[in-house]
Amino acid sequence: MATVIDSGTVGDCSWTYYDNHSLVIEGQGTAEFAGGVNPWASYRITSVTIGSGVQAFDCFKAFDGQSDLYSISLPDGLMRIGSYAFANCGQYNANSNRIIIPDSVTELGQAAFSNCYFQYITVGAGVRDIPGNCFYNNIYCRSMTIKGDVETIGAQAFYNLGVTYHSISSRPYVEFNCNFNYVREIEAYAFQGAVIGNWYESSMSYRGFVLHSLPRAETIGIHAFDGCTLYGDLYLSPATSSIGEYAFQNTELLAVYYKADVRGIPAYCFARNFDLQYVEIANGTTGIGRYAFELCGRDSGSTTYMVPFSVNSIHTQAFQNAKSLIVVDNFPGSLGFNDPHWGLNGDVIYLRRATDADACQFYKKTASGIMKMIFYKKTATGVEKMQFYKGI
Repeated sequence: MATVIDSGTVGDCSWTYYDNHSLVIEGQGTAEFAGGVNPWASYRITSVTIGSGVQAFDCFKAFDGQSDLYSISLPDGLMRIGSYAFANCGQYNANSNRIIIPDSVTELGQAAFSNCYFQYITVGAGVRDIPGNCFYNNIYCRSMTIKGDVETIGAQAFYNLGVTYHSISSRPYVEFNCNFNYVREIEAYAFQGAVIGNWYESSMSYRGFVLHSLPRAETIGIHAFDGCTLYGDLYLSPATSSIGEYAFQNTELLAVYYKADVRGIPAYCFARNFDLQYVEIANGTTGIGRYAFELCGRDSGSTTYMVPFSVNSIHTQAFQNAKSLIVVDNFPGSLGFNDPHWGLNGDVIYLRRATDADACQFYKKTASGIMKMIFYKKTATGVEKMQFYKGI
């Protein structure tokens, strides 16, 4: 039987530290440090058990630097986990390290589990908001399940999730399960660098996470998914009124259906999606920003862009080094897919600034050099020559 080494109180609760390096917190109400002093900071802790009467755990940086901590038991009935409560703790172990946040928890604090080493993480159904930095730099994570209908995802909440596990494991992705159908806001850098994906029985292989759609997302911050391993098609709905630069850069997308209520596609928004095959832009979009589709289609060999009549401003570098630019909707029926001007067979169409004013023109690379291209669009009165301008 374990022997008590030390004990005391934290807010409404008591704590006991045993000679087997376990810490038990019991009582009724809120556990919090008096004057910000951590009474067990000098002890080596390998396991933590929080008793069933504890309703809130608000101990700031309670286990900061506890590198041998491998077991955390949280009770049903716990409702709040405070800021930095479990930050900077944990031990990498290939066969253990799980944390289950019970369904009773409705509030997580900022950075509550940042820089942790836990590999299997379950977030209970009661959580609706994932705050900033909540699971920041959980680099050894191999499975993340979010059971509830999350509405907001804070800045850097899943930054670099699983990035080290990805580099040392034969499994290329963190098994990630989350319902995005109710998400209203995704803040800056929320998933930047996260190596998330799933196992697909149809192909018997792992692939990046299929986000598919964000039907209620109103705001998507800068770099929100930059470098995150998404896969497949992405549908951005009219509910989205704000998208930051670099939001979906380098995310392994295959197709984009841009229906967002954002007039200009931001700079670098979809850059470096090397396997991108198809882009459909909604009527009402007026501009395409700098490097918005840079290097897209590099590996797929061909990308089709459906650009609406409403687009009247395309930055000269919007399609920088993009592979096989094919723009369809702006032009009369006499120009079809078989016309060489569409840039098939691996050709690249360049956007360059005209010598006069700020007008831009399309150019096509041919065997004999660079050919200037003149495009037209249908209007109510006939056919009108198009002008493209630098910047948005």
